[in-house]
Amino acid sequence: MNRQWVCLLATVVIAACGSDDKPGNSVGADVGVDTAGGGVDATTGDATGGDAAITDTGAASDGAAGDVGGTCPGATGCPCTANEDCDIALCLETPKGSVCPAPCTSNESCGAGEVCVGVSGSGGDSISVCVARAVHLCDPCKASSSCGGPGLSDARCVDRGDQGAFCGVACGGDAPACPTGTTCQDVTDVEGKASKQCMPDAGATCACSPLAMKKELSTTCKVAGDGGACPGVRACLADGKENAPAGGGLSACIGSKPTAETCNGADDDCDGKTDDEATCDDGDACTTDACTEGKCTSSPALGACDDNDPCTEGDTCAGGKCVGAAKDCDDKKPCTVDACDKTSGCTHTP
Repeated sequence: MNRQWVCLLATVVIAACGSDDKPGNSVGADVGVDTAGGGVDATTGDATGGDAAITDTGAASDGAAGDVGGTCPGATGCPCTANEDCDIALCLETPKGSVCPAPCTSNESCGAGEVCVGVSGSGGDSISVCVARAVHLCDPCKASSSCGGPGLSDARCVDRGDQGAFCGVACGGDAPACPTGTTCQDVTDVEGKASKQCMPDAGATCACSPLAMKKELSTTCKVAGDGGACPGVRACLADGKENAPAGGGLSACIGSKPTAETCNGADDDCDGKTDDEATCDDGDACTTDACTEGKCTSSPALGACDDNDPCTEGDTCAGGKCVGAAKDCDDKKPCTVDACDKTSGCTHTP
């Protein structure tokens, strides 16, 4: 039966849709649940579609949250900003924005890709609504806690290597089939636990939903370079934002490439050590150079040196300077005038 007729029938029999007795009135102002599907044009009340992009192949998650079940504002599928905007006193986020969800009695009363879930408010009351299983699918994430929600307790933040980490949907066993463009895969989440999750097919990457771009959700990544890799960030960015791809979507890994260590107090090569291979050299043989707290320091050294003066000899380091004794240029010949030239050394003029 069409959901609009279900809602109309409920209005006549139990005043469940669009009545003054709003079930779940004690539900909290923000339950923090995301649902899939489309939105509604705020001016015309027309549905804008119920498909949410899953992968870069254009696959989508089916759902009825984008179907308007009555007159906006307040009806199923209508845009909302708070619970009181909806006839059922519940406003839920979807990948395309916040909408009034559809009440339900069983999974069969929900659209494809949805499950009927009881959502509890802060007052303890509960109302059953249709929630899309793929609501967080492909959201960039850093912890599995950001991938869950009503009916999604087993969704995990999946480590996808160099791509980053993205939310999956639990699969296998009695779970429904994976959304189009994804398959049930054996994965490891960012906490190191193994599970089965719906994820994009091999070679495909996750795409950003409009909501993910609005929230600029992000995941960590690595920027490779000579000798290593440095941590970076990939984010869902709207078109026109800095580092956003054309049309908006998932950015490339944003960060600095590893470079050779210099004495600057930073981990330039991203090996977890600061200034570990940095070298300092002031060009003075009579000083000992070291990198100390991000700065090059010098201290006096001892030993032989060369002051580059041809008129001195026996050069040694003293007080941090190279010092030599005057060279004896006497050739023991009475018929020559002996001297020392700073360029050529000892001279003997007839």
